[in-house]
Amino acid sequence: MSIQKENTAGGTRKISVSVSHLEQELRDDLSRRAAELGFSVKFIDRHLLEKKTEEQADAGEREQLQWLRESEVILTSRGRHVEKCSENLKWAADTYAGMDVYYPREDGTSILPHEGIFLTNSSGVYGPTISEHIIMALLMLWRREPEYIECHREQTWGPRLELGSIMGSSFVVLGAGDIGTTFAKKARALGAARIIGVSRTGRVRYPGVYDGMHSFTELAGVLPEADAVVMSLPGTKETVGMMDMDMFRLMKKSAILVNVGRGLSVVQKDLVEALNSGIIAGAAVDVMEKEPLPQGDPLWTAKNCVITPHVAGNMTLKTTRQLIVDLFCRNLQHYVNGERLENLMDLTRGY
Repeated sequence: MSIQKENTAGGTRKISVSVSHLEQELRDDLSRRAAELGFSVKFIDRHLLEKKTEEQADAGEREQLQWLRESEVILTSRGRHVEKCSENLKWAADTYAGMDVYYPREDGTSILPHEGIFLTNSSGVYGPTISEHIIMALLMLWRREPEYIECHREQTWGPRLELGSIMGSSFVVLGAGDIGTTFAKKARALGAARIIGVSRTGRVRYPGVYDGMHSFTELAGVLPEADAVVMSLPGTKETVGMMDMDMFRLMKKSAILVNVGRGLSVVQKDLVEALNSGIIAGAAVDVMEKEPLPQGDPLWTAKNCVITPHVAGNMTLKTTRQLIVDLFCRNLQHYVNGERLENLMDLTRGY
């Protein structure tokens, strides 16, 4: 595929960008790099027609809608505005790693306007920020920060509590892709004693990082070794409900669980019971079965549970935003050259 001066809609080849949190510096960088490859970029309002019909749209909104329909490429977050595109769309690039929003609905329809669209995610850009979140969560629990925060609230000089450490601990990393592996490297640097990876196939993708690799079917056999289980799984049929009471009972009573992948990978009521009854020692969850977590949900008050509102990743770190722009522009060059795109998704597999 070589650069063409016109797309199927006529005129300049067009890219729509429907992404929040891109500062002007990165917008200018993206627009410049796209222009070098023969594309014009328009940044689409994330709230476009959110509370009105197309007939109620003003001139600026109609212009954005027309641009979306004429766009050959869209850079989007969680599929925003993809449905407003048309048969001109050839490639949808998403800033998220999880792609469940693109799965066919129960009635067989999809947010994709037609079949045959290249679909890519941004796997590989979230390792730096999410790995740091995991380390933060582990240290909060092992260094008893929730209890000391409570002392702070009560203005009392708390006791000296027994602490845990990453140094000398054994980990099971459930989901040994970019995020899990970035964490594994940092845990190793902090003195982790043993790190076991668990993935769908058990195939060794990152030589020298893990002390062993196992498949999902072998998970039960490695859980008893773990001082901490770190979950960074994608949302697929295979991963739903993977950690349930049977699995919690295999863990050490002193072990903790950290989940930064998908909330549905953990049976939440089982996690609450495991925490409250002392089957495991603690948990840090950034993702839940239902988000936002409803008021009154038993998870809020579960014993020794650190809850964050799905903020481990996102685009709230500038490094992440720059990596997303770099990945998209690199892939745009591949697209123009007719080369295979990085992070090309297979929806039948879910990743």
